Amino acid sequence: MQPRAATGLAVFRILYSLTLMCEVFQLIYLRRLLFDPIPYIVPGQMHLAPFFAMWLVAIGCLTLGLFTRQAAVANYVATLLTFSVSGYWEYHVDYVYTGIGLFLLFVPVEQSLSIDAWSARRRAAKEGLPAPPTTVPRAHYDALILVGIALVYFDSVFYKLDSPMWMAGLGMWRPASLPHNTYWSMSWLLDLKLIMVTLGYLTLLFEVVFIVAMWFDKLRPLLLIIGMGLHLGIVITFPIPWFGLAVAALYVLLVPDSWWAWLGSRIPARDTGQALQADDTSQSNAALVLSRRRAIQRNAVIVGALALIVTVAQFVQTTRSDLAKTLSRGNALASVLRPFQTLAHQSHYASRTLLGVTPHPVFMDFHFDGYEAFFTLVHVDSVGRQTWLPISNEQGQGSLLWSGRLWVNWNWRVSNPKPNAKMMSSGLRNISAWWLGKNDLGFQDQRFLVMRRECDPLSKWQEGYYDEQLTHKWRPVGMLHWKNGKCDVSFEPDAFEPRHESDILSLESDNIQ
Repeated sequence: MQPRAATGLAVFRILYSLTLMCEVFQLIYLRRLLFDPIPYIVPGQMHLAPFFAMWLVAIGCLTLGLFTRQAAVANYVATLLTFSVSGYWEYHVDYVYTGIGLFLLFVPVEQSLSIDAWSARRRAAKEGLPAPPTTVPRAHYDALILVGIALVYFDSVFYKLDSPMWMAGLGMWRPASLPHNTYWSMSWLLDLKLIMVTLGYLTLLFEVVFIVAMWFDKLRPLLLIIGMGLHLGIVITFPIPWFGLAVAALYVLLVPDSWWAWLGSRIPARDTGQALQADDTSQSNAALVLSRRRAIQRNAVIVGALALIVTVAQFVQTTRSDLAKTLSRGNALASVLRPFQTLAHQSHYASRTLLGVTPHPVFMDFHFDGYEAFFTLVHVDSVGRQTWLPISNEQGQGSLLWSGRLWVNWNWRVSNPKPNAKMMSSGLRNISAWWLGKNDLGFQDQRFLVMRRECDPLSKWQEGYYDEQLTHKWRPVGMLHWKNGKCDVSFEPDAFEPRHESDILSLESDNIQ
């Protein structure tokens, strides 16, 4: 088994754990909204503070590399109890957390830059034993890259290649052109058609070739630069920072060993004596060295087998994709795929919950087709002073607080392309209750305005589109009133009325001028 320096795994462990910690801190801050049936009015059945405290301790131990195996087990169990079953509040990075959490049970991420490694080497030095190895089998790197990045891209392209939006080169431009999808205006970039269309096609091509290119060491620096750029761009642009940072942490695994060696040569080394010796005493400790080697190989085999299981499970789920259905329509391939599609439906819950394996139609046409209006909520106090809830600012742009699962939930489950009074009322009730409780305003006599702003139909690339959306005025289309702990929501008759049929978006490919 080809050895790799353990440094890359260690840096990944630290960055990934810090990102996961941020996600959990956000869960803690929002726990009454996420876990109470009605925040502060109908509390959840469980007191979650001890659970989250233990989870944060486990993540802290993962970050430091302290009791790493036990911390990984605790983290995976916590993941199964939260991200794997988040349902109404789920978003795409939950599946990354689940899959990577499973592999952390076996991947030796504590082999370097950890308290566990330092303790093991110190103990070996005191007892005159060979120091633990500072390398790991390459299989651990490859498994994490395959499961965390390559398989996600592989499945995703089976949706993108059947998408008019992505095939027109607008897969990057269109999501970033709606103010409620971004933190701030990037119209200076969005209005450069050639660049935006090129970025759209580059992203698609990158995802198509990644699962093959990742196996070629000479291509890994290029994959690292492009992939890191794309996902840091997600962090900067879209209100899903933890998704972008979690995948960026995975890209660290593509850093060549020579880069870590160069960086290490620039850092002054401390004189730690025998604690830094390699297995130069292996002849007198042959049994120990052989035992370690067998354990390392056995662990690598387990990780490889687990990666194979996840790969097969993802391939099965991919048979449900739009492109697979299109290619098999009306031909013999349909009869070949049908048993796998049935298996995909039957196994989806288990594979998603335990392995993080699921379909990946991210930023697709159906997320934006017919998105004609955006809704938000404004509190009006007794003297008429208005306070915009963190759903958006007055320009309709997103915020860091209302990011991640909150942003996904509001944009595509509450204020979605086909909003309805029932879903909107439930979402508004819970969000307003959480905000009132968080700000200690009580539930006696509190009023909110439901505000709507139009989104122009979009058929092709359009210069100045983002800035044009910012000029549209908000108008009140409903009222939410809390009185004596009870919520009443009412809407104007035209609150959810769509535009004329002729205006409904039908994305067309537009040649670059």
